[in-house]
Amino acid sequence: MEITLEAIISLLSLFVGGGGGCFFTWRWMNRRAKAEAKEKEAEAKSAEVDMAQKVQDTYQEILEDKKKEVEDNHRLIAELRDDRDHYKRKADELSDKLDKLTHSVSEWKNDADERIRTLQAQVARNGRQIAYLLPMLCGREDCAIRIPMTITDSGELKTKRPQRKTSSVEPVEPEAL
Repeated sequence: MEITLEAIISLLSLFVGGGGGCFFTWRWMNRRAKAEAKEKEAEAKSAEVDMAQKVQDTYQEILEDKKKEVEDNHRLIAELRDDRDHYKRKADELSDKLDKLTHSVSEWKNDADERIRTLQAQVARNGRQIAYLLPMLCGREDCAIRIPMTITDSGELKTKRPQRKTSSVEPVEPEAL
């Protein structure tokens, strides 16, 4: 069996005398209650401080997380802007190349059209020259007498033989003379 301070005080109060011992016991009990109340109050305040500290720590963590999230969002926005600018530059470059190619094709087409018109004019001129020269053609080499010729679509020469006129005059026989 242990002897506690409380047991010793209650025994001393009995020995000191009935009424006076009660006063000391009452005083001692009063002080003890106040000390326990202060201790409980200190524990409550300590628990309150601990709770406030935990809440503060939680808020700090939330703020840090929010700050990281905002930084990540800013970084993502910057990356998206860079990507957008990159694709915009690419689209502008492709548009410029397409414009250059379109211009080049247009110039080539205009040049080809001009050449076609020039060749058509030359072919027409050559056709007119051939038409003028047709009466001068002859199907024989070293031809002194020109016989009219025609040129077929395949490029062959055909002779147009003139019809001989028969004269009403009889030829003279050399013996009759």
